[in-house]
Amino acid sequence: MVKTERNKVITRPSEIRVKDFEEVSQGFTYELMKAEAERCINCKNAPCTAGCPVGVKIPEFIQCLKNDDLDGAVKIIKLDNNLPSICGRVCPQEKQCEDKCIRKLKLGGAVAIGSLERYVGDYALADNKVATPPTKKIDYKVAVIGSGPSGLTVAADCANAGLDVTIFEAFHEAGGVLVYGIPEFRLPKEEIVKKEINKLIEYAIKHKIINTTRDVVDICFSVPELKDIITRCYDEHIENIINKANQRYKDAQYMYDNRYAGTYNSLSEVPGYGTEWNSRCIPSGVVIKNKGRNSRC
Repeated sequence: MVKTERNKVITRPSEIRVKDFEEVSQGFTYELMKAEAERCINCKNAPCTAGCPVGVKIPEFIQCLKNDDLDGAVKIIKLDNNLPSICGRVCPQEKQCEDKCIRKLKLGGAVAIGSLERYVGDYALADNKVATPPTKKIDYKVAVIGSGPSGLTVAADCANAGLDVTIFEAFHEAGGVLVYGIPEFRLPKEEIVKKEINKLIEYAIKHKIINTTRDVVDICFSVPELKDIITRCYDEHIENIINKANQRYKDAQYMYDNRYAGTYNSLSEVPGYGTEWNSRCIPSGVVIKNKGRNSRC
């Protein structure tokens, strides 16, 4: 195992970046990406994957980079992470996946997993391809409250599973902490965050999986409006339950009335008399000769 030093990402010169709020890190070039990918030794038990909170299959996607299979790397990462460009920039890899890397202490430093993930994510954003929709649609609706990173991830996973998803957002922009909590010089909003979100919306529009009409990210709901929506949905749900219960009661009563329907010489001839019912509660379908039809109890 050869000791090779970790490749450093390109950063903008300090004398330039002090004049604006644009992103400091410029990531890897193709050559740096290939050199860094080659440092991965494909550990059999992959401690880096164990250190990833979402379990991205790190050695597998890096192997795709070694083979110049960027599309394959995108597919592997997006099995577990729908926002690779964002996570590649802001996840604390030094405390998670990279902290578990075998190379960290004695072999030139941990593999720059975050920077490689960023490279793959940026490639996916620049690519105009849209993800293939699920072949099977599930007839259920899901409402996701909030379009922060967790809300977007849940929405994307549900959409990938074939569910009909609607995202409700109270602020003017989708993204939550990605938009309002992380500075521009670390996470560009127009170039990265909006593009990542638009990829999800584009995926939905083309394949009609996420409801992208005026009820999604492009409209804001106040708290009272959202409460009203939830209340109306709840009231309709309760009304449906009551209607179904009433119908079941009517069906059960009908079955009771007609289970022993017929004409009999006496009550003792009617099945169930004395056990399932008595003379005080005679099914209406039972007719006793010379006494006429009985009334329902």
